[in-house]
Amino acid sequence: MPLFQIDNYKIIYYSPCHDENYLSTAARITLYRGQAPVGDLFFIKDEEPMPPRNLPLSPFRIYFPLSHFDTIMSILRNEKPLYANITSTGYAYIGTTQYEPVGEEEGV
Repeated sequence: MPLFQIDNYKIIYYSPCHDENYLSTAARITLYRGQAPVGDLFFIKDEEPMPPRNLPLSPFRIYFPLSHFDTIMSILRNEKPLYANITSTGYAYIGTTQYEPVGEEEGV
């Protein structure tokens, strides 16, 4: 799957519900390149098992435990340029592709 640059995002943070289809999903972040969605980050309640990988998907889906939400939000707010990828083996990541200087204090 190609590397996608991320320009924008939207957040949905779900309230607790009783619908069996959504019991384990606590939040979702949709990633965009311009106005086109390239993928979704799903945050699953920490006590729930991660869903199985079902590749290839476009837009892609990456699953994280809910305890990773603040870390991912920090990356989205503070890093640029930012990219997302899922490899053919299912390894998924978001991050930068360039070196950054130590102590640059982004956002300060």
